[in-house]
Formats: sequence, C-alpha cells, structure tokens
Amino acid sequence: MLSAQETTPETAVRSQLREIAGLGVALRERLLAAHGSLPVSPREDVMLLGEEDADFSTEMRRTIECVLADHLEPLIRALRTAAEYTPAGAEESGFKGGAMRTAIPPEVQWLRQALRSAVARSSVSRSQIEQELGLRAGHLDSILSGKAELQVAHLFRILHVLGLDFRTFLVLELRPPGVQAGDDPAA
Repeated sequence: MLSAQETTPETAVRSQLREIAGLGVALRERLLAAHGSLPVSPREDVMLLGEEDADFSTEMRRTIECVLADHLEPLIRALRTAAEYTPAGAEESGFKGGAMRTAIPPEVQWLRQALRSAVARSSVSRSQIEQELGLRAGHLDSILSGKAELQVAHLFRILHVLGLDFRTFLVLELRPPGVQAGDDPAA
C-alpha cells in the first residue's frame, strides 16, 4: 500500500514527467533509425554549407539532426530534470532531487559570445544568415542566446556565411581589446 507521501500530486506529476521523457526517448530512437536509413550524399558537406541545393536525403538528415539537438534532447533533459526538482530546503527533510537547469560549460558560453560578436561586426544581417542557412526567423537569435543548443555544424555554417574560416574567427576573437585586425600588437 502507498503511503500518503507517495500519492501526493507532486509524486504523480513526477511520474508523468518521467513517462513523457520516456516517450521522448522512444521518439528519439525512431528518428535515429530514420536518420540511419538515409544514405549520406557524397556532396553532403557542400550542401550543408549552402553551396549546392540539398537533396532529399541530406535535407531529411539535417532536419532530424536539428530536431534532435534543438528540440527533442533539450525536452528530454528538461523533463527529467523537472521530475527530480527539489525546492530549496526540501533536501533537509529527506526529499532528494536536483536543480532545474544544468550549467552551460564556459567554453560554449565563450563560443556563443564570440559568435555573437562576429555576427554583430559583420555586414551580413541576421535575417540574411537565417535565410542562407535555411533557418526559421528568430532561430539564429535562439542559437546565439542559448535557448537552442549551439552545434558545431551551426558554428561552421554561420562562419561560412560571414566569410570567415574557423582559424580567422579564433584569431579575431582572441586578440586583445582595442587591437584591430591586421595591427601588430607588439608595435
């Protein structure tokens, strides 16, 4: 028989959240199976850079990857984290749980900030970048703000639209404040 504590609304909601997260995992597995069944085009890298129109397989693979990384994985993590959430002070009463939000690694925060700076310095508008990358309106802001996960593919595709290679991007972002590109900081 369940005790009164085990049948609280909180326990029921925690259980529902875990169950829904499980459905998300099942959906992830189905999407990964569909992704795995699609052939990789020998021209996929050129298509992902936007230099060539994507074929069906490449577009579906990209869509599935984006759905997983930007929506489904964060949803599963958020539901699992929410199911374990404990308000401050509740652990003293023996109740266990976890924080609602996982910390973003400092390296990812730095990359996001550096990418925001590169976009701000660029003559290419945010809407042009979104259009070039086939992103829906506002998705670039979601990536740059941390609402959507920053993927390596996003980074390289955005840099390509900005006309920067990764090395140049790093050189520009690592130079001391006030030093312009092409300046000799030792002079």
